[in-house]
Amino acid sequence: MIQKDKLLIDACRSGQLASVEQLIAAGANVDTQDDAGKTPLMHAAWYGHTTTETITALLKAGANVNLCDKKGKTALMISAWWSHAKTVTALIAAGANVDAHDHDGNTALMLAAREGNTESILALTIAPEAARIAGHMLDATTRRK
Repeated sequence: MIQKDKLLIDACRSGQLASVEQLIAAGANVDTQDDAGKTPLMHAAWYGHTTTETITALLKAGANVNLCDKKGKTALMISAWWSHAKTVTALIAAGANVDAHDHDGNTALMLAAREGNTESILALTIAPEAARIAGHMLDATTRRK
């Protein structure tokens, strides 16, 4: 792993937005993976900083929201497991696959439920439905024109 990629992972763990932005601008790989297969996005989701700014910066830089680590877990699964509902919502809005399964057959919803993470459960069940409804509303608006 290149040094700036390792620094990006470290900055994502600690929620250092300015460092994340500087490293991205310097060419750090937003989809780099550590020895466990975790990406900077997964580390940001895991540590679930109080805002989603780090997640947003990574996504704007082209981070793949659906990459899996060596256990098949995605950033969405990690975020749901740790009950970071704002991050769950941001990842879903960015196109995270809510139906993805890890190597043990778990979805993000299953992991959130196992831990009793009510806010993540709500985000995982309400956000996809809201996106579906918004998509239908957009389709209906487009058809009227």
